[in-house]
This record gives sequence, structure tokens and C-alpha cells, in this order.
Amino acid sequence: MRQEGNFWSEQAIPQWHSSAETPWHCHAPFTHTPDRWTSSSQLLQHVGADPVQLLEASEPASESGVVGLQAASAKKRKNRTTCLYLRKARDARASFRYNVAPPVRVLFVSKPVVPPFDDGSKCLVRDVAGALKIAEPTVMVSPGAPPLGPRVRRENVYGVAQRFSPSPATLALNRLLFGDPLDLWHFVFAPNTASSSGAKLAIRARRSRGWPGKVVQTVASRPKSFDGARSLIFGDRVVALSEWTRGKLLQAGVPDSVVRVIPPCVREPAPRHTPSEVRAALEVGDGPLIVYPGDLHVSSGAATVALAVGEVLRAVPGARFVFACRDKGRDVASYEAGLREALRGLEEYVRIAGRVDDMHGLLAAADVVAFPVDDLYGKVDLPIVLLESMALGTPLVLASGGPLDELPGEHVPPDDPAALAEALVRLCRDEAARESLAGVGRETWRARHTPEVVGAQHDALYVELC
Repeated sequence: MRQEGNFWSEQAIPQWHSSAETPWHCHAPFTHTPDRWTSSSQLLQHVGADPVQLLEASEPASESGVVGLQAASAKKRKNRTTCLYLRKARDARASFRYNVAPPVRVLFVSKPVVPPFDDGSKCLVRDVAGALKIAEPTVMVSPGAPPLGPRVRRENVYGVAQRFSPSPATLALNRLLFGDPLDLWHFVFAPNTASSSGAKLAIRARRSRGWPGKVVQTVASRPKSFDGARSLIFGDRVVALSEWTRGKLLQAGVPDSVVRVIPPCVREPAPRHTPSEVRAALEVGDGPLIVYPGDLHVSSGAATVALAVGEVLRAVPGARFVFACRDKGRDVASYEAGLREALRGLEEYVRIAGRVDDMHGLLAAADVVAFPVDDLYGKVDLPIVLLESMALGTPLVLASGGPLDELPGEHVPPDDPAALAEALVRLCRDEAARESLAGVGRETWRARHTPEVVGAQHDALYVELC
């Protein structure tokens, strides 16, 4: 349990409702009564870990407490000595009881949460922080960061990058060591030796000075190897984005009691162009459109799709392919040259689009998204582009044998162009099958991958810890 004394700082004086100037204690989400619940964790268990129920489970203060609070509210209207009154009342344990646990103040530790939002971990922090209803989020940004939600506090940690500026990791560590620690740190990054060592150092330093806070660690993407991954884990709770990663963490020796599975989320996509406009710009006609929205390297996904193109065109001559691959990583030009070589003679049927300005529009225009990716290193377990495709109702063809098994779609063995071509031909020819997969995808997104659903799960996790 965090120390309640930290809550009564000059910066955290309770806010008053403008409607009736009722103290916020009478509307707060938790109650502490000696005969029912003695901690927020027990309250959470009582109502089934549903933050909505938590809000509904609030009990009014006792009669004497209401009278005392109303008196305090009246004094505030006359002068500003109410703040002192409330602190003294708390310290002296006055006759009325505060029936509330203060909201958990969460600091998200991540890359700067600023545009462009084409990084899975940045999108995750942005969407989760903006969807929290109970916890009070603070995110790390650099100058010019846009608003992230009415309840999200932005803290300029990273500054403007200059020639001799400290590294982002150094700036983040400085914030953890010397800034307001708040109540809970939530790290969101791919675990590696350097970042995990820095996090452990900051946690030890703060706790040696009496900080009682808790730590959540989200494994935003898998480490290079799960061998020795136990040494990279430091959170009081560890969030895996898929059951697949959870299983790998358990195999590496991470205790089952600390691991939670909370999938990633995406907002409802907002295409800027109609499917007809997208197709016209790409000059792909009205036939079946197959999109590969993955990397050119790291995995064999792009090569597998390229090797399947000829087989698909023999069965469905009107089909067209778009490779929407960002210039991510080194030697991108050489990988693209290799892709073009593999597609020589098929240029009429294929577009290598690179970075796409309106990815949502392209996904909405596609008949099928092909993603036979066998290695998701550097990506979240369930890539954002696939969740967006589901939300838009575009069916997926995915590689089997990894975390992608947890998404609805056609699953084929990785590195198998023949199996991929067969699945793509079947979906291009069968409109009913496409519509069925599209419906399942949309429902799965609504049930598991919206910011509201995932944000509520994080709210519940923070309450469990604090």
C-alpha cells in the first residue's frame, strides 16, 4: 500500500465538484471500512476486478463524515484555509472517517510519446494512458507533443535533441532518480540488458530512500532470445501482450504469480481516403487487392509473399499486390532491391509502396492482408497494423506457430509460399469466407483490443498493486 501522506501534498489538494461543491470524497471510487474491505485489493476481489463495478461499489461517508465535509466545503467558499483544515483533520484523525483510497498516480516510462505514431510501444502508451478511468497517468514526451487526453499529464523529459544532448536513456534515468516518483512506474519497452539494468538501478535507488511505489513492466516486444530472459525482468507485475509470450517467460523462470496477459489495443481507424481513391492512386484496378504491411527484413514475410505472387496470379489473374514496407532498419535499399529482383516480370501486378501516408485507407481498400511473418522481433506480439485491419473488417492470412495464432484469420506455416498462395486464392474467390473472417475480426477487436477494454484491465492491475 502506498503511503497516503504522499497524497496530501500542496500539488494534490482535492478538487471540488462545481455542481454542488461536494467534496470529492463522497464520489470517489473506493471505500475503506473496517468491517468489509481493508484494502483496495480486497475491494477489487469483491467486485470481480471490474473497474466499472468499482465505481458503482462506492459507499457514502458516514453521517458525521458528511456533516464534517460539508462544513469544510462551506469554509472553502469563505477562504482558502480549507486545505490546511483537511490536512490537520487527516493528521489528527478527526471524528469523521475518509472512506477513500486516493487514485494511483502512474508514470509511464517509454520512448517519447510523440508523432509519428508508427511504433507499437508508443501507440500502446498513448492509447492506454488516454483510456484510464481510475489511475492518473503521466507520460514522458518531448517538446511539441500533442494532447493525449483530458486526464493525461505530459511531462517534457526528453527535451530537444541537439548534438551534445544526453541520450534518451540518460534523460529517462535522470527523471526516475530525481523527479516526483508518483505511486507506480509502468515501463513499456522491449527488455534488453541496458534498459533493464537502468530500471533496476532507479528502482533500488528510490526504494533505498523510502519510496513505497510499485513497478509494472510491459514486455512491449520479445527480447532477441528468451534464454536468460529472467535477468531482464524486474517488475512487481509483468504484462505480456500474448499468451505465447507469457509461456516463454514462464519457461525462462519468471514466476507465474507476477505475469499478467493484457493484449495491445488500437483506436478505431479513420481512413482519410475512400477505397476507390486509394485504388486509383495505386493504379491497381478493381480486382482482389492483397496487402503485405510488414518489414522487408528481420522476418521472411516479404520473401514468402513475393514467392507466392506468381501462383496466385495463375489462379486469380485480376489480383494485385501492394508491399507497404517502412524503411525501417539498416540496408533497406538492398532488401528492396532483392524484393524487386524476386518480382521481376510481375511489375504490372505488384506495387512496392514503401511508407504509406494513409495506411488506414490502404487497409480498408484491401480484400486480404497477408502477414506470414515468422519473426516479430522489434514489433509488439500482436502488431498494431493487424488489429487495425481487424477493426476495419479486412481478413487476415497469418503465419502459424507464434503469437499470431491468437488472432482470427487463415493460418499457414511460415516460409511456405505454396500454402500462402492456396489460402490467398481461396479467400480471393470466396466472398462469403472473407465476410465471415471480417466479422469475426471486428468482434474480436471490440471485445479484446479497444482502448476502453485494455485501459480497464490496466486500471484493475494498478488497483491490485496499490
